Amino acid sequence: MKSTSKFSSASECSSVTSCFLAIASRKLNRREKLVLGLIASSEEKRTATKTAQSLAEQLQCAESTIWATLRSLRSLGLVVCEQEQEALTLSRTAKIFIKSNGVQHA
Repeated sequence: MKSTSKFSSASECSSVTSCFLAIASRKLNRREKLVLGLIASSEEKRTATKTAQSLAEQLQCAESTIWATLRSLRSLGLVVCEQEQEALTLSRTAKIFIKSNGVQHA
């Protein structure tokens, strides 16, 4: 039997995206938001290692702190790095989050 739903897949997607953005805006800490903004504003594509080194220098904190932040963002699906030598990039969801929340870099 075919299931009928009140929602089209487009509205479900919009609803899920809206929910995720609302949760992310409240749950991401200041450093996570700052790191997202800095990655978004970087014009140069860098590997995860180079990105972590650069962010640690810019934010004047330990690389281990940046790695923890990047792991957290990756677990939420906000940053993507498929292989060790591949550039670290923002996911589509992260780009939407940055645009809708006006995340700025330092």
